[in-house]
Amino acid sequence: MHISNPSCPDPENGVPMTLALKLVDNNCQPIENAQIEVWWCNAEGLYSGDNSDSTGSASRFSTSFCTDNDSEALAARWFRGIKTTDSDGNVYFKACFPGWYPSRTTHIHFRIVLAGTQQLVSQFCFDDDLCNDIYENHSDYTGQSKDTTNSRDTVFPSDGYEDYQFAVEQQ
Repeated sequence: MHISNPSCPDPENGVPMTLALKLVDNNCQPIENAQIEVWWCNAEGLYSGDNSDSTGSASRFSTSFCTDNDSEALAARWFRGIKTTDSDGNVYFKACFPGWYPSRTTHIHFRIVLAGTQQLVSQFCFDDDLCNDIYENHSDYTGQSKDTTNSRDTVFPSDGYEDYQFAVEQQ
């Protein structure tokens, strides 16, 4: 992932970023024409609730819990997207760095569909120090450290979360 300088999509605020994902097979060869769907919460820790473009996973999304029943969030599609991998297996999403909510570390969900068949649903996390630096020092975020580290998250393995952690380059 690259943190870059373009502004975030309205009406959302946060640190701009480009999420760059590369899909490869077991031999590290790029996989072309796979759909990668991503979703994550905004700087306030809310997800957008309009997942009408999603197929397969939409029925399992807990709209009221994830949006806190916020009317704007329920109708929005911020920080959600689906892109098709190019010949190098790459997709890019321009958005803002995710926020956090109690009991979870900072994360981005993703789903991979190849030839119309769901292959994988999982999530990635970010370095704890990077997250807390953004949350404590950028005015669009909470002003406080997240309450759950990667090693204490209930989804990522405490002794293997590094396998799910993004490599980040700041620009």
